[in-house]
Amino acid sequence: MYLVLVVQAEKWYVVSATILICIGAVTDWLDGHLARRYQQESAHGKYIDPLADKALTSAAFVSFSWIGFMPWWMTLIILLRDILTTGMRNLADSRGHEFTTSKTAKAKTFFQMSFIIYALTLWVLVYSAGSAELRESSQTLLFSSITYWLELLITGVTVWTTIEYVIVNRQLFSTNRISE
Repeated sequence: MYLVLVVQAEKWYVVSATILICIGAVTDWLDGHLARRYQQESAHGKYIDPLADKALTSAAFVSFSWIGFMPWWMTLIILLRDILTTGMRNLADSRGHEFTTSKTAKAKTFFQMSFIIYALTLWVLVYSAGSAELRESSQTLLFSSITYWLELLITGVTVWTTIEYVIVNRQLFSTNRISE
């Protein structure tokens, strides 16, 4: 739904898409926070929560590339990392190995979500700001080198977390079954 709305490039569609993604990000964080606080974590939740994060961030990054302010190669790296780590998580599960989310990966997700909110706020301002000057400034910032460098940083952290997961979980790639 988000993707359909955000690429419409009309004020209320863009605002609605931004509200949807913000609700998704906040409820995802709140769900995890409450589960940890009340010790209601489950194996199912530990599996589904990262998938929800990946779906949310993937949709946003695909829309950013579609709109044109994020290079497709960055989005593809992020998507490939998500596919790889999901595959590793499934492999670990099938072999009885625990695959926990690293602190670096949690920080990556936080940075990704923060960037998504930053970018969508600017995108909303492009279509809904009261003054033409604010609309133009928002568009300039959205397509600026500042935004590009933030995207590059996020892509770099994404690559780093991929390397980290492969190193920490290298035994998953062994042909020998993991000892239990």
